Amino acid sequence: MTDAQERVPPPWLFGIVILPYGVYSGFVSTALPYLLRKAGLPVDRIAAISALALSPSVWYFFWAPLVDFALRRRTWLILASASSAAFLAAAMLQPLPSRLDLFIALLVAGMALNMLVGSATGGLMATTMPDNLRGRAGGWYQAGNLGGGALGAGVTLWLAPRISVPALAGAVAAMAFLPSLAVLGIHEPRAGSAPGKENVGAILRELGAMFRSRRTLLGFAIFMSPMGAAAAMNLFSGMGLDYHASDRTIVWINGFAGGLLTAAGSLAGGRICDSIDRRLAYAIAAILSALCSAGMLLAPLTERTFAAGVSLYLFTAGIAYAAFSALDLEVIGAGARAAGTQHTLFTASANLPVVYMTWVDGQGYKRFGPRGLLGIDALSNIAAAAICLFLIRRSLRTKWLKTK
Repeated sequence: MTDAQERVPPPWLFGIVILPYGVYSGFVSTALPYLLRKAGLPVDRIAAISALALSPSVWYFFWAPLVDFALRRRTWLILASASSAAFLAAAMLQPLPSRLDLFIALLVAGMALNMLVGSATGGLMATTMPDNLRGRAGGWYQAGNLGGGALGAGVTLWLAPRISVPALAGAVAAMAFLPSLAVLGIHEPRAGSAPGKENVGAILRELGAMFRSRRTLLGFAIFMSPMGAAAAMNLFSGMGLDYHASDRTIVWINGFAGGLLTAAGSLAGGRICDSIDRRLAYAIAAILSALCSAGMLLAPLTERTFAAGVSLYLFTAGIAYAAFSALDLEVIGAGARAAGTQHTLFTASANLPVVYMTWVDGQGYKRFGPRGLLGIDALSNIAAAAICLFLIRRSLRTKWLKTK
């Protein structure tokens, strides 16, 4: 075994490293809607607040290139985790709804800093993982992101009525920071953090070539579509009351059990993406997500429907997000100095539909109730998946199983 092979990190390590990102996003997508609904806010307003809190995930490409300069990506990851955890704790100390504006401002600022965790982790994955392990690395990445985020939100909601607000803020901040220290176990190539004009020039050349590549542009088109966005999961905890679900069921499905299901979907999706065309895996995940939404739409508004429908939806969301990560790493390739920046641009484009579909789903709820939200979510996934399959139909005719 060569020295380079010995230094390839195990794919599961990225599932730990990304946890600070998952915990923060999980708070916004799961704990936040539940807490705001308890505070008396309607679902359409919660959707607007959630979309605003998630908005840095779209425009953070303005400062995310920092992870490719000056400091090692490992250092950036730890610093971003610590600072965003502090902002999250400060936000949680604000009383709701009386100081809602300050709460939102602190939450958005923390989210902006936290996005660097994803940029640094993506850069590390792209520069350390061989192609035959990128699907599994992407699966573990999303297991930590989505599954870990749901588990973190579940812990938050379980602790909320049991401990004081300052203690809860400290516990959530710890979950959003401590896992970042696992990055010290990843060997980072020196080229990933080399400063100077030479590195700047190389990064600019890579980015120029990136935007001239047909494969890259197709990637952007796929990522910016609503396909696999799974935006409804950002609102499920606030919809539990419509299904007459108990607080225990809401917390369990959107937290502990949901976290395990999403992690399982991510790991399954990662394996699938190392076996078939990753674009096809993306489209399949979107179709499965649409079927879950359609099933909930047609079923009665009961607690059983809520538990079963949300569980299946979260599993398929894990598959979709793993497909994104695998396709993202495939397009970036190995040895890119601008790997963190490229990952950021792809992630920002993929987060765009999460933000706009969260708002659109909320408008569907405002006009037609929970069935309107689910109908819009299902139709958007089906339409986008159909377009994707049309665009890749030629390659699918000649290549189904990937060569190894």
